[in-house]
This record gives sequence, C-alpha cells and structure tokens, in this order.
Amino acid sequence: MNENPLKFEKLNDYLHIDPWKCSWINGLGHVIKLRASAIPRLTKYLNSQVDICSKFQTQADMIQLLRSICSLHSRFGVTLGRQESNQLHTMSDVEQKQWADLQHRFVDTSCQQKHVPLNVFSNLRPHAGVRFLWHVMLTLCSFRNELDLLMSPTFWNAFKKAGLVEGVPNQNSV
Repeated sequence: MNENPLKFEKLNDYLHIDPWKCSWINGLGHVIKLRASAIPRLTKYLNSQVDICSKFQTQADMIQLLRSICSLHSRFGVTLGRQESNQLHTMSDVEQKQWADLQHRFVDTSCQQKHVPLNVFSNLRPHAGVRFLWHVMLTLCSFRNELDLLMSPTFWNAFKKAGLVEGVPNQNSV
C-alpha cells in the first residue's frame, strides 16, 4: 500500500473499465498491491480452490487476473527493473510487456521481506456496540492520539473530536 492517498485529480490515471488496467484502490485512496513474496502463497491458495470461479462468478475476471499474475511470477519471477535478467531472454515480447504492466500495476516489488505479515481479523460486529463504535472511530477518523478520544465523556464528544459528526447531539440524527 502506498504511504499517501491519491489526490482526486490523479484518480482517473488509476481507474479503467478493464479490470486488467484498473489499479486496486482502497476506500481511503491508497493503491493496493500484492507483495511479491506473497504471490507463491496466493498461487497455492488459487490452486487449492479448483471451483473458485463457480463460487464467485461475478469475480471471474479478477480471479483470472490473479491466476495470470501467479503464473507469470512462477515462470519468470520479478523482472521489473531488472533489464539483464535471464528470465527476459526466455519471454516473448508480448509476455514481457504484459508481465511488466501487471507488475507495475499490481505487484509491490519494493518490499523484500521474506515472510508475509499475518492478517488477523477480529469478529467485530455492530451488535458489540462499544467495540464497534471504537473500531469506527479508530479506522475512519483523524486524531493526534487515542487518548484524545478516550478522554471524551461521551461517544458523541469523541465522534465530534474525531471529525465524524458536527453540531449538537440530536436523537433523530443518531
């Protein structure tokens, strides 16, 4: 993920109707890329899910894109920025262009960590009210530190400090 969110004016440079040409952008405006070190793990997962396209029919194009990235990576490795790579000699011009485009758009070649970070997803649901509200504030707002939010006497005040609501609390607006 890039450090700074995209400016609205630059967004069109990253969007395209063709999923093979459209960058992945999260809700905060950051470009999302696969870590090169995670591609073998993704390959293993996709190979274990033989009927994945039938499960996710609406995402068939995306699954095909991911399979192509995995296939080209397993055949040639990371070639972006490596002009003298031995793999380049075994690739056709079409494969070189396609793989360079896919790497540029979807693969983070700058991260050389051997181990892929482990994501942990909490079982946070709206029915766990307090935890859910803290989750919303911590993920969607801007604040100097968490203590600013924790020292608020009410959630309304914390949401106001976080810049998520304006005005005076009103039962109808909550």
